[in-house]
Amino acid sequence: ASAAGKSLPAAKRSQRWLAMPQVWALAAMLLLAMVGMGIASAYQERGWLAWSFIVIIYGGISLWLDSKRAKSAGQPFWPRASRHIAHWLGIFIALKILFVVEQLEFISTVVVGDVALLLMGLTCYFAGLHLNGVFFVVALFLGVMAYVDAYFTEHIWLIMTFVALVSIA
Repeated sequence: ASAAGKSLPAAKRSQRWLAMPQVWALAAMLLLAMVGMGIASAYQERGWLAWSFIVIIYGGISLWLDSKRAKSAGQPFWPRASRHIAHWLGIFIALKILFVVEQLEFISTVVVGDVALLLMGLTCYFAGLHLNGVFFVVALFLGVMAYVDAYFTEHIWLIMTFVALVSIA
């Protein structure tokens, strides 16, 4: 048989790609990041709850993906689980401290969402480095979200002026 006969048809390759748990985990994390940012921005007094939920879900996804990898490699998972728990517990505590500092009015409520988003991006970057590479994509997405949100927050008056002028014309 030829080498071309051994390769999978394009439809089979796309079905195989969609069956990968990392693809679904990535899609869920990106969707959760967008929804979480919206909830945290709209209900600032409940921002801590939204970010806590996101951290717990991301940590669960991290544990799940690594357990699948350990199982397929025939390795024990629980010794590795402590790294995941320590990693995600660290951001959980950092976010709690951030929201306590916000309650004490040492940091603006407007800035807290961007700082939390940036912390989550950095945490996902390190998760990608040490735990699972899929988190690099999430880190990039969260970093871009933080930049865009900060840019729009800073330049909202300019954007609104432009929109007003366009709508008048």
